[in-house]
Amino acid sequence: MNTIRISVFACAAAALQASAATLFSGGTTDWKIAYEACEKNTPVEYGARELQAALKTMSGAEFAAGEGAAGAKTLYIGVDRTLPKPGDEVVVIRLKGDSVELVGNEPRAALHAVYAFLQRELGVRWLWPGKDGEFIPRRESWEVPEKGEWRHTPSIKYRGFHCCGDWYKRDQFLDWAARNFVTTHRHGFRRDAERRHGFYNFVSSHNASLNRRTDLFAEHPEYFCEIGGRRV
Repeated sequence: MNTIRISVFACAAAALQASAATLFSGGTTDWKIAYEACEKNTPVEYGARELQAALKTMSGAEFAAGEGAAGAKTLYIGVDRTLPKPGDEVVVIRLKGDSVELVGNEPRAALHAVYAFLQRELGVRWLWPGKDGEFIPRRESWEVPEKGEWRHTPSIKYRGFHCCGDWYKRDQFLDWAARNFVTTHRHGFRRDAERRHGFYNFVSSHNASLNRRTDLFAEHPEYFCEIGGRRV
């Protein structure tokens, strides 16, 4: 009787193992990365490159990446238009055993789905800017869960720093910020970084300049500086 029970358990365990899909093993993979058609250096395409590079470091496997559709043995990145319309960011990870979908309701959210997958499922961390702040655990293999979905809408829409001027290792800082779900950037921005990271771009300065119109001065003296008790 005990022998029968052991045999049945062994068969059930084997069946469960057979149903799981292996994302990579022994430095090889038969999976690919697909993303919806988009311009180069925008969040969805950039997300595919970020995923490809991180998986290469983790597994040693080369994941082919290009425009395409969701399907079997595919890590798909894109905008899911069945989700609520852009406004509040919606990030979704769908694990389906033989496929993975990393999507959002806008391109920025799709990029954040990539980073959420790498962090939540694979243990990747970017602790500070630069390669020495990058933690990507080495893995021999990884099995995709048979089924699961994670969905998140951040409570704060505009998340970021006010960094004034052109600071040290700016590009590395911008990469690190995006990987940690920052959405805003002020000052010292680069147009290409703004595009690929999906940042909301805020521009401000330390000064305000008003036209010296006499009518404006007469109507709104409070707009102008006061020196010695007198508006000038």
